Amino acid sequence: MCGFLVIHSKNNFKDNIEIKNKFKQNLSILQDRGPDESSIVEFDNFLIGFNRLSINNIKNGSQPFFSKCKRYLICFNGEIVNYKELIEFLLQKNIKMTDKNEAEVILELYLYYGEECLSFLKGMFAFVIIDKISGKIFAASDRFGIKPIYYGYTDNKKCFYLTSNFSSLVTTKVIEKKIDHLVLEQFISFGQIYDSKTLINNVNDLKNASLIKLENNNLT
Repeated sequence: MCGFLVIHSKNNFKDNIEIKNKFKQNLSILQDRGPDESSIVEFDNFLIGFNRLSINNIKNGSQPFFSKCKRYLICFNGEIVNYKELIEFLLQKNIKMTDKNEAEVILELYLYYGEECLSFLKGMFAFVIIDKISGKIFAASDRFGIKPIYYGYTDNKKCFYLTSNFSSLVTTKVIEKKIDHLVLEQFISFGQIYDSKTLINNVNDLKNASLIKLENNNLT
């Protein structure tokens, strides 16, 4: 059980001390999801944080994990049960593997197959891949939605976020704790929520077997 937090803004975070401090506070609240290691990466208009619970590849499983060219990075939470077989599969395609961990396997599959990489993965997972040059975000959840991803825009609409647990964003008031009454009515009437929304305004739940892309400020 690891935790990640990604915040993307239209503006550079360089001089925004307030959002940086809130980001660090949010990540510290998520530390119970990954007490073994915590790291933050900042570039241009991205802040990316990861709290790690070390299970597999304890020595070489630090995240965010960067591609060999350093253009792409991934935050991954979960367990890919066939990752060792996938390592051999990638090696047979003359793809060099450096750390041979689950995050690297997913990232290399994505770079080779694009969105079709998901068809190779067996296990429970939630991951986010970011292209540092284009700013594109690609995120996906497993077939059963075991590992959560919550996403949306902050209340001031200036930032887009993805996280393993949105409660930290509510605690630090990045997101206002405001009930979405239309969703509440749906839940009371049918006993479940049918789309990606949650009971909290501006918080969306990436459902099982789903993916999202943010590219050129267009969310699909």
